[in-house]
Amino acid sequence: MHESIDALRCDFLCLQDTKRERTRSRDTICPPGLWWKLLNTPYETRSVWSVLKHSNTPPFEIFLSITDLFSGDYHLFERLYIEAHYEDLLQRQQNDIRRIEREENLVIPSELSFERFTNLSLECREALQMHRPLTIGAAKQIPGITPAALLILIHHIRNLLNTPSIT
Repeated sequence: MHESIDALRCDFLCLQDTKRERTRSRDTICPPGLWWKLLNTPYETRSVWSVLKHSNTPPFEIFLSITDLFSGDYHLFERLYIEAHYEDLLQRQQNDIRRIEREENLVIPSELSFERFTNLSLECREALQMHRPLTIGAAKQIPGITPAALLILIHHIRNLLNTPSIT
C-alpha cells in the first residue's frame, strides 16, 4: 500500500518538475554560439524550448551542450525534447477535436452517398452507409469512424451546403 502511495507521490513530483522546467526552458535564452552549433543557422534570440523544437541534432548531443540547464537529468530533458517536437502536432489535433465538437449538430443530408467519398477508407464508407447517421455527432459514435473521417465528412457536407464552418 505504501509503495503505491510513494509511486504516486513520485509521479506527481516528476510532473511538477516537468511543468516547472518546461516554463524555464521557454524563458531561458539559448547562448548565440550554441544556437549556431545546434541549428546551423544565424543566431536569433530564441529560447531553449525553440532549440529543442527546431533542432535536427540528435537529442543526446543537445543534452550534452546544455546539460547544466537540466541539472544533468537526461530523463527530464528527453521528456521536454519530445514535448517540444510534438507541440505543433498536438495543437493541431486539439483544434480538430474542437472543430468536431462544434460541428456535432451538423445534419448529414439523407441523400448523401458515402461511396463517393473515395478519400475515406472502405471500412468508414461501409459503416456510414450501413448506419446512415443523421448528424456528425451520431457518426462519431459509430465504431471505426475516425476523427480524420469526421473532418473529411464535415468538409464535404459544408462544401455541398456551401456554408462556412462554425467558428
